[in-house]
Amino acid sequence: MTPLHRTDAAIGTAVAGVAIAAVSVGAAIALPAAPFTLLLALAFGAVCVWMFTSARYAWSLVALLLYLALVDGALRLASGHSELTLLRDGLLYAIVLGVVVRGLVRGQALEPPPLTGWVVAFVAVVLVQLANPADGSFAHSLAALRPHLEWVPLFFFGYALLRTAPRLRIFFVLLLVVAAINGAVNFVQLNLSVSQFAAWGPGYYQRLHGTDGLSGRSYAGGTDPNTGKQISRNRSFGLGSDIGFGGAVGMLALPGGLALTVLARRRTRQALLYAALTGGAVFAVLTSAQRTSVVSAVVAACAFALIVSSARRARQLLFGLATVGLVTGAIVFFLANGPGGAFYRYSGIAPTRVVPTAIDSKGGTLALVPQYVADFPLGAGIGSVGPAVSLGGQAHPGRVLNGDSEATYLLVELGVAGLLVLLAFSLRLIIGSWRRVRRVADDEQRLLLAALVAALVALVTSGLAGAATSNTPGGPFFWFAAGTLSFWLFRTRMQPAAGSVATKLRPAAPPLALPPRARSTTRIRIVCGPVHAEVDAIRDYADHLASALADRGLEVEVDREPPEAHPADVILLNYNPFSYGRRGFARAPAAGLRRARRRGSRICLVVHESYVPALNWRWAVLGAWQRVQLRRVVRCADVVFTPVEPLARKLAAEHLPVGSNLPDLRRCRGDERARLALPRDALVIAAFGTGHPSRRIEDVAGAANAAADVHQQVVVLNLGAGAPPVRGLRESVRLIEPGWLEASDVARHLAAADLFVAPFVDGVSTRRTTLMAALQHGLPVVGTDGRLTDGVLRSSHALTLVPVDDRQGLSDAARALAGDPGRRHALGAAGRELYERAFDWPVIAATIVAALR
Repeated sequence: MTPLHRTDAAIGTAVAGVAIAAVSVGAAIALPAAPFTLLLALAFGAVCVWMFTSARYAWSLVALLLYLALVDGALRLASGHSELTLLRDGLLYAIVLGVVVRGLVRGQALEPPPLTGWVVAFVAVVLVQLANPADGSFAHSLAALRPHLEWVPLFFFGYALLRTAPRLRIFFVLLLVVAAINGAVNFVQLNLSVSQFAAWGPGYYQRLHGTDGLSGRSYAGGTDPNTGKQISRNRSFGLGSDIGFGGAVGMLALPGGLALTVLARRRTRQALLYAALTGGAVFAVLTSAQRTSVVSAVVAACAFALIVSSARRARQLLFGLATVGLVTGAIVFFLANGPGGAFYRYSGIAPTRVVPTAIDSKGGTLALVPQYVADFPLGAGIGSVGPAVSLGGQAHPGRVLNGDSEATYLLVELGVAGLLVLLAFSLRLIIGSWRRVRRVADDEQRLLLAALVAALVALVTSGLAGAATSNTPGGPFFWFAAGTLSFWLFRTRMQPAAGSVATKLRPAAPPLALPPRARSTTRIRIVCGPVHAEVDAIRDYADHLASALADRGLEVEVDREPPEAHPADVILLNYNPFSYGRRGFARAPAAGLRRARRRGSRICLVVHESYVPALNWRWAVLGAWQRVQLRRVVRCADVVFTPVEPLARKLAAEHLPVGSNLPDLRRCRGDERARLALPRDALVIAAFGTGHPSRRIEDVAGAANAAADVHQQVVVLNLGAGAPPVRGLRESVRLIEPGWLEASDVARHLAAADLFVAPFVDGVSTRRTTLMAALQHGLPVVGTDGRLTDGVLRSSHALTLVPVDDRQGLSDAARALAGDPGRRHALGAAGRELYERAFDWPVIAATIVAALR
């Protein structure tokens, strides 16, 4: 390390140390006097400084989630100091301030998410309460804002962070894990006596015995058969600060567990793991001794089933529900025979008694809604009920108001305006999401978003029996889920995805009006890279796309000139780093796109190749600068497309499959088989591609040899310029390797085939023009299912897919199809129908025009 670097490191260390000390001193002053305060303040200061300085917000929020779900409530109750609730605010707002300061320093423009107007309206309604004449002291009113506004920033974090299906998966897995932990703590608390549980700390004692004006948290749980005396049982806290916390976490996590179990149905170990975690969420609900959580969890499961139900997905859904049902049955049997009396309180919510029980329990509370509307149209004074009521200086110390439902809580605190705004926002979220999520094409995204919507439905349902959004876990979940849904389901197609690689986009150019059919003044330039090869699939792609766009009445040209070379309304750049420079070193496209934007052109980017994976040291070096180049190019674009589904999620881009670059010559089957001197009864297996490492040519030989077990005459067509030779074939298998061919000749060879084999190490995907050509020609496909395989291919049932590591399975699938002509015909017809519906050039052109419009 140079002296300059050592100096910078020393300065950075000193600044961090001073910051930690300052935050620690402030925390020590704010926190109550206790032996552990100094150590707690130091740890809190270090974590706050880390959260403030770190740009990896996902990790910061994971730490916040774990603190809220596992530490916050238990720490306050065990110490007896309610002031420790300030710690969670310090952690959250350290992250918020870090985002704000970083944005101001870098000059980043903050784009408001969809539905921000509702958030602003709610914040305004809350702030107006400071002027309510029914308020108590100003200090009390100011402190009472906290329960309402504390978690609002999570709306913006949800919008910015949960932008990919893998992150949604991680979010639900974290929820399931913390729910299972809370369930275990629930079970321990349920089997303690009231005095044993109260000994956990001063806060637990106050809650359980109802001191300081609190009602007790234990309940009469039957009689002792030996003594005949009434038995007092605990209502579990979990790791929260009051009853029902663990059950609420389990209720919110349950739909996510169902979605993950359904998605993992083909992977037994994953399915069992997710079913076990979902069982942990069910365990947390059942051991909470909270009837609201049980009813809301049932509502969540039903809502999830209704959102994702369809004839096509019935088997998947039934599998997931059956798997979770088996785990739930085991949990119910265990609890029913245990000593804790977990089900004593649930006798009133049997299917035949749930409505009368609800009316008896909460009917009086809900009946107060019209009375409160008339009595407190502007609110009864903020801080009159809920978490802030214990603060000094409240408006009417002797008055007791009912805040035992979300409606009465909001009416008392915020008046009719507050109730209407939050209720309307919740309905806008649920109804709008319910309609939109069913139209999401990707199975994984649809199921995970459906789980998020179902959890939100459960949370709103629980508001009938409590103030669901005023504290954890309901408040944080509501705002975080709202922000996430605003990104996935309420964002228009042209809004950039600011939280991914596409962050820091320039302001978009004015919307371009693209009429449905004809306006010749709309000019689109399709730009390909200057590097030209004998076989140029991207240039072929551009030519076919230009023809399809021209059929829609647009003026289109294709060239290899830089993006800024000629003016156009839309510049559509086909990006592959190796098309713009040796070894993928391509700095020119980003600069050219910036210049084209300044001239008023809209930029449409199609990312065919992003960067090479780090399979060896050489590719790791190449990939490093290619990643930087990709970010620069994406920042210049108004619309980003890619045929690679995982990359689409990473870039928050539109998924746009490629089409076939070949003419459709299915009608030439008989003539081509005669020209190639193929026997009438021969089984012709086609394989198509180059010598790229992603194509396992040896598996083609295995499939052909397996087909020869059931078919006397097998012919292999090894198509493609530069395709490596197929070795290891049996002597009875004929091999044809024509080498480079014109596109029409390649199409004729495909027309002569009976079966197409696609053994890719990363799986078949919608970025493979060879696969598209096979589907175009109605060939049955045997391919591999890998990390790049698209959901539309997995769910279509138009291909026979086997895992990439199951080479024997690939051979077995080829053998089965070789001996079943009827099955081959059915698969080929299904593949052709899928191609016409999802991958043909008119479909691709329509997708681009719709996004630009």
